[in-house]
Amino acid sequence: MKKLLKFTGLFILLLLIVAIIPVLLPDEDYSTGAKEWLDSARSPATIAEDKNRFNALVGFYAAKDEDILVTGAKLVKEANTKTTGFMQSSTHAFKHNEYWEKPPLTVTDNLSELYYDFNQDNSIQWLTENTDLYKSLINDNRVLLDRYKKLIQINDFSYTLKPSINSPFISYSGLVTIMKLDNLSIIHDYTSGNVQSAFKRLQNSIIFSKLMMQQSPNLLHKMIAVNFLNTYLNSTSLLLNQKELPDDFTISNLSLNERSLLKAFQGEFTSMSDVLYMDNPAGTYGMSESFTESLLTRTLYSYLKPRKMENRAYKELWLPYLAQQDKTLAKRKDNNISSELLDISWWDMYQDPVGYVLSSIAMPSYFSYIDRIDHVDAKISLISIKYKIINEKIEKDKIHDYLSSLNIVINPGYQGASISWNADKHLLHFIIPDFNQKQDAVELDKSPVVSIN
Repeated sequence: MKKLLKFTGLFILLLLIVAIIPVLLPDEDYSTGAKEWLDSARSPATIAEDKNRFNALVGFYAAKDEDILVTGAKLVKEANTKTTGFMQSSTHAFKHNEYWEKPPLTVTDNLSELYYDFNQDNSIQWLTENTDLYKSLINDNRVLLDRYKKLIQINDFSYTLKPSINSPFISYSGLVTIMKLDNLSIIHDYTSGNVQSAFKRLQNSIIFSKLMMQQSPNLLHKMIAVNFLNTYLNSTSLLLNQKELPDDFTISNLSLNERSLLKAFQGEFTSMSDVLYMDNPAGTYGMSESFTESLLTRTLYSYLKPRKMENRAYKELWLPYLAQQDKTLAKRKDNNISSELLDISWWDMYQDPVGYVLSSIAMPSYFSYIDRIDHVDAKISLISIKYKIINEKIEKDKIHDYLSSLNIVINPGYQGASISWNADKHLLHFIIPDFNQKQDAVELDKSPVVSIN
């Protein structure tokens, strides 16, 4: 019996030693690349408050008599002060200004409801049949609409909210709705006979959308910018079908900086980094009032090596995802970064078991974002060609020959693709190499198609 007890004791002791070793192992220093990303996201460009579009974005929903730049700057300073103070204390009494959740101004209900079912392709007919409603939407949302027109004229942008899980969230829903109303007003300009003005406004809005893509500090902001651009491109295509063309109209394809997800990835990486640390009371681990639960979370945290996890995520997740930008759509489809990230040694998993679990359940997937950027860039190519075909009055039976003579700008995702003309359906579209028409129907359905009436 004594031998059994002795053996059991030694076995338990061995288990305790094995269990405690990962706690005693030191964390890593940041790798050079990971530290550069964090430093870049945490050191936004210095821009005068009255010239920073981010302040205008934050203050977009301020009261009617307030300046959106001034109000936005005050709100950002207040939020950063509260976030920093909360991170440095153990108090649970923390609440941002109610503006972030209940702003003084919002879009009217009839405008919000309209865009649930609104069909942009039918917007010209809708304007003809709903003149009074259109005027009402413009009048009732005049303040926000004027602010949007001011906002898109501000070029400089610096995301000055601290990248923290405790920072307040900006509501983009109202901004997106007002953008759609602005877009509808451009179409109304055209139908009212202001052809040159309408296309000039479209060009300026497209330029702003691309600028927003280039400066985007996180994925949500980036994809909202893509949404803006796609909306304005669709309107461009719609108005080109009306045959009254501008004197000169050009849309350049996306530049490398506009396409790149680098800034957005840096922002996401930095925000996720903040969640990993125990001195963040609202992070992954929470701060329970229960002693038992608090002890449990602190015990689990002692197994986590945050910088080791961040270094690994930077090298094996973020950089491989970023590298997808330079691959074709077909090659992206065949890649599986998630499974590669899970392929780690038993020793790594032993050293950092909590980090392994967190990685397993929280791995993001960004292929759809990268693909969508290439799809909207491809749409720019199609619309540019459409304008030339209509402007040069090329007969439909000669469009095939015309396309074969063009030097078409192709982004990496569409590398090797060719533009085809479907004469029966009057559609311009891309033929993407290495895609099976039946097997890859979903991916092909996402590629742009432009009609020529």
